[in-house]
Amino acid sequence: GLRREEASFIREEFGGGFGGRKRFPGLSSEVGLRYSYQVLNAEEFPVSPEFGRKEANVGAIIGDWRHDQRDNPLYPRRGFKVFSTLEIASDYLGGNVDYQRFEANAAWHIPLLRGSWFNLGVTHGLIASVGTPAEDLPFNRRFFPGGENSVRGYQYGEAAPRDQQGNLIGAEAFTVGNIEFEQALTRSWSLVFFFDAVGFAQNLRDYPFDEGLYSAGGGLRWKTIIGPARLEYGHNLNRRAQDPAGTLHFSIGFPF
Repeated sequence: GLRREEASFIREEFGGGFGGRKRFPGLSSEVGLRYSYQVLNAEEFPVSPEFGRKEANVGAIIGDWRHDQRDNPLYPRRGFKVFSTLEIASDYLGGNVDYQRFEANAAWHIPLLRGSWFNLGVTHGLIASVGTPAEDLPFNRRFFPGGENSVRGYQYGEAAPRDQQGNLIGAEAFTVGNIEFEQALTRSWSLVFFFDAVGFAQNLRDYPFDEGLYSAGGGLRWKTIIGPARLEYGHNLNRRAQDPAGTLHFSIGFPF
């Protein structure tokens, strides 16, 4: 179950499911398949039907594939990963909506000179409904990029399309790109500089994107046993009228 205050609405979700997962150690890969049933609700936001359903019951089959060639999942310094998920929802699976949602992300880590690294990340997602969004697209399943693991000039969910009143309404397609340079200062501390960008489409007909946002910044990272503790500031280079000039984040874990 989940109840979380988003940037422009309150997200309520609860449900369950079952499935299986198979590992292929020789291929550094893992495949999963599961059935999920969820009740979704977007509270305290006057959702226009053109952006999706405020309430929906979702029965879906979800498949995912993970391929990981990184040298370390907590502190990757070399290698790459590719993760992808495909969700197919249908009223034949017990829900009242029909849509397909795909999301994939990849990351590359390249060692440079002694004590410095170059990290690249890309995430892409799209959602398509069988009928109109008012009939088959839950508002909760739209994409809301932004945050410490996405576009770091924004809080979680803020780097998304807005309507004419300035409300965040989410995207039907998006692509996030991350570039960062990390330089070790000591065995436990490092300095990082980054550039994050997102392109998104409010409607799938404008795929892959019709608007973009960009952030640049830097920060400090401290090595802990559960991953890097990160203090980072992102400055927004082309902010909209309702957007912040920048955002300071404190988080734990590698960003992508």
